[in-house]
Amino acid sequence: MPFIFAPLSKPHPPLWVRRATTPPPPAGALNVQAVHMTQYRSLLVPDGLPLGNANCGPTSAIMGLRLLGLDLPGFHGERSEQVIDAARMIATGSADATLGTTKTQQALVMKAGGASIHGTMSLDEALAAVRGGSVALVGGDFNAAQWKAMPDRPAVDESSPAAHAIVVSNYDRARKQYWVNDPLLTTPRIVTRSQLDSFTGTTGGRALTSPAVIANRPARLPLPAQPGS
Repeated sequence: MPFIFAPLSKPHPPLWVRRATTPPPPAGALNVQAVHMTQYRSLLVPDGLPLGNANCGPTSAIMGLRLLGLDLPGFHGERSEQVIDAARMIATGSADATLGTTKTQQALVMKAGGASIHGTMSLDEALAAVRGGSVALVGGDFNAAQWKAMPDRPAVDESSPAAHAIVVSNYDRARKQYWVNDPLLTTPRIVTRSQLDSFTGTTGGRALTSPAVIANRPARLPLPAQPGS
C-alpha cells in the first residue's frame, strides 16, 4: 500500500519563520532521542537547509529506520542534509529539495534500509503495532497537532492545512502515552492518543485519510548490540 505525505491545499508546506534552542532530552527517551533529526537547519542537523519545507517525509523515514536499528545504505547514524538528500534520491531519483515525497516513494526509502513494512488505514492498528514493538509513520495536518505550541517548534503560517509526517516511535506503558519523533521539533515528545487523533483527523473513530506505515525489523536480521552488552 502506498504511503505519502503531501500538502493538503498548498504546493509546499508553509514557511518556518523562527527557530528555538534545543531543550534537554526528555527523561526515559534515550533511544528516541538518539535517532532524532530535524528537517531544517538546527543544532541536530547543522548543515541542513534553512527551511527544509519538503523534508518531513525523508527525515521521518530515516528516523523510523534507525529506531529499528537499520539505516540507509552507506550511512551509520549521521544527522546531516547529506543523509536526507540520499533518502530523497532513493525516493524520487531527484536531488530537488523543493519536491515533496509520496507515500510510495517513502516506502522505497524504508525498503532500501531493510525494513519490512505494510500500510493500514486504521490508527488503532498502527498504534497496536507500536505497542508491540513496531514503529509507525503517520501523516496529518500539523496545524492540528496539539503539541505544536511547545517552545521548540517553529512558528508557521497556519492560514491553511498542510500535511506533515511524523514517527510514532514507542509506547510508555506507565503513562499509557506514545513517543513521537516530529522532525519539526528538536526533541521527541510524549503525546496522548487524543492528540494523535487530532493530528491525524481520526477523532470519533474516523479512518485515516492516508495510510499509516507500520515498519518492523525483519526477523532474519539480528538486533544490534546494545552498549554494555
